[in-house]
Amino acid sequence: MSTRRRSWIEAANDPAGDFPLENLPFGAIDRGDGGESAIAVAVGDRVVDLRALVDAGHLGGLAPETRCALSARTLNDLGARGRTALADVRAALAELLTDGNDELAGAAHRDRVVLDANDVAMRLPFDIGDYTDFYASEHHATNVG
Repeated sequence: MSTRRRSWIEAANDPAGDFPLENLPFGAIDRGDGGESAIAVAVGDRVVDLRALVDAGHLGGLAPETRCALSARTLNDLGARGRTALADVRAALAELLTDGNDELAGAAHRDRVVLDANDVAMRLPFDIGDYTDFYASEHHATNVG
């Protein structure tokens, strides 16, 4: 049996929880402070605002283009960077959030970066650039024409 990595965010260590360090899903949030949406990652009962994290000087080991994509308001640019960039971001975040790593846990700006999930609103994670249609089945195609 493998041992799960422990986080300094206690709720991420709950075996029944949805968002341990091994599952860091990306999304977009509205912080509720009048600013524009930001990319975030859920961990335990918290979300990490990735723009705030980059602005605070973290994730310096990532490619500059990836850090720039993390400052966007949607996941379009980050998704365009490919799976390797996503894996690199998740690995860097897991390291920052691991129990015993004080780089973010002990930072004075931690509460501006790590937010209670109940204090943010989820937003559409991608901007869809155009109308898209497709035939989902033979029945759909028959009904259309």
